[in-house]
Amino acid sequence: MAARRVSKSSVDWAKLQKVLPQGQQSIYSNLLAKNYQYTSVIASLPDNLPKIDFESYRKQLANPSAIDKLEKGYLAFQAPYPKDTENAVSKIDQSEKEEVARLTEFLKQISQATETLKAEKFKLNNIPPLEEMTMELDAYYFPEKADIYKSILEEEDAYAKILEAKKKGHHH
Repeated sequence: MAARRVSKSSVDWAKLQKVLPQGQQSIYSNLLAKNYQYTSVIASLPDNLPKIDFESYRKQLANPSAIDKLEKGYLAFQAPYPKDTENAVSKIDQSEKEEVARLTEFLKQISQATETLKAEKFKLNNIPPLEEMTMELDAYYFPEKADIYKSILEEEDAYAKILEAKKKGHHH
């Protein structure tokens, strides 16, 4: 069967279906149907040219030398299998490797972003009640406010200063 000649360049349809977005699945189905149709036609063809009974034609013609030429040409005919002169297959393979690397990096970034957002969601789902919220907790849960609290937290505590002075024996 002729299908053996093209089987080595077949497409991994299951992999292709997994990679394609949901919106392009109809295109995938059409492409798969066309491929099946063409593969069926090719599979139905014989590997070799059909045999022709040249002897019966020689008997019918007055000049059998024309049939000899025709037979010689027919038997010598070889349809060459297409060759990849532009090295397209290796370019496609290289492009696939690059895309796989890019996709792997993208998936890694998405995974990291997902983990960050899950941690953020956990934090937000576990915020203490407003009456229990301190400045430190507020800065933890809302880091965008941290700069406001940083200046407040870095100021000297006047009460702590008085207590420290009393410990050292200084009276205010």
